[in-house]
Amino acid sequence: MKLLPVLLIVLGVLIVAGFYMYSRARPATANPITQSPPAKTISEVSEDAMTTSSSTKPEIEQKPVARVATVATTPTSVSVQKTTTYKLAHEFVSPDGYLNTDGKAITLAQYRGHNVVVLEFWTYSCINCERTLPYVTSWYAKYKDQGLVVIGVHTPEFSYEHVTANVADALKKYGIEYPVVQDNEYQTWNAYANQFWPHTYVINIDGYITHDQIGEGGYAETEKAIEDALQERAQRMGK
Repeated sequence: MKLLPVLLIVLGVLIVAGFYMYSRARPATANPITQSPPAKTISEVSEDAMTTSSSTKPEIEQKPVARVATVATTPTSVSVQKTTTYKLAHEFVSPDGYLNTDGKAITLAQYRGHNVVVLEFWTYSCINCERTLPYVTSWYAKYKDQGLVVIGVHTPEFSYEHVTANVADALKKYGIEYPVVQDNEYQTWNAYANQFWPHTYVINIDGYITHDQIGEGGYAETEKAIEDALQERAQRMGK
């Protein structure tokens, strides 16, 4: 009976010793949360850095460099200042007839790059237009040999002013020899957002409006604008 406790004690010691030896021989299990990854070599770190740099660097769009156009000897050259300062003259819209052109249609585009244009909105029975016409006809006579083109846009106020024969008689009365476009339906008038008779525009060699005169007056300023535009034309065309 006394051997049983001794045997139990010996058995317990053997069990403890066996468990201890088993735990020492078993490989350690890594903790997936707390275990640190093995240190990388310098070459591995450099390779990772290069990969990260190339994949995260934003692509830069290659935009064309803005070029500032300068006045050249070609008649179609337009400076940036003109495109930002002046408004491009609108083309004639559905004219109802042409006078002093031998029946041929004309456009502003045909003069662009070649001539300075004075565009005159008028109607023949308007007293304000009558007072302005002597200046317009004198500019035409004075500067036509220097490259000036004058074009009248006849936009009628009254029904009888729509009649081509009446307009033709008015051209003879006022000594108008330059071309006149009939604008009976106000198509060109509206394209210019016009509201007045007379209304005079100076259009330079590139087709931009460099001077805008509403109503009577401003004759000296308008002529100065014509001279400036003709001077630019002469420089551009080498004359």
